[in-house]
Amino acid sequence: MSASEPKPGDPLTERELKVMVGIANGRTRAAIAGELGVCPDTVRSAAGRARRKLGAGTDAQAVVLLFALRQFDLHEIRFPRELLAPGEVGASVQVNGGAVAV
Repeated sequence: MSASEPKPGDPLTERELKVMVGIANGRTRAAIAGELGVCPDTVRSAAGRARRKLGAGTDAQAVVLLFALRQFDLHEIRFPRELLAPGEVGASVQVNGGAVAV
């Protein structure tokens, strides 16, 4: 591993964090790239660096670890309405004693 290669425990860059928030929201790499004004390969690279820094094998594992490390919270994640019960307008999720409405 060269000096420029990310290592587990290295902090995420702002771009890597934005990419992971996009992934957590279910966006495609192409959609994230369009939102950030970069090419999809840049998004793929940023996600890979984030996974290596977090010691995660998959994007899903990386997202869970970011929640656990408090790098982002539920306010940044949009829950698809189809996950809510029919007729339910919103839901709340308990996070460390605090409720977050969705």
